[in-house]
Amino acid sequence: MLNQLMNDFNKLITEAKNWQNKEEVEKREELKELLGHKPIEVFFGALLGIILAITAYNFINPTLY
Repeated sequence: MLNQLMNDFNKLITEAKNWQNKEEVEKREELKELLGHKPIEVFFGALLGIILAITAYNFINPTLY
């Protein structure tokens, strides 16, 4: 795991040095990939959040249901 983190960090440094030389479209795609989530990830994240909220609520207030 540590080796993978080091490889990722080195890749980040290399990419940062070459950032100015890239085309605008390529920059936009890389930034979108870095910051964005896929729709399926958003869906399951929301579903998990709802399930956890209901579970926590029922755990804290077990007499209501």
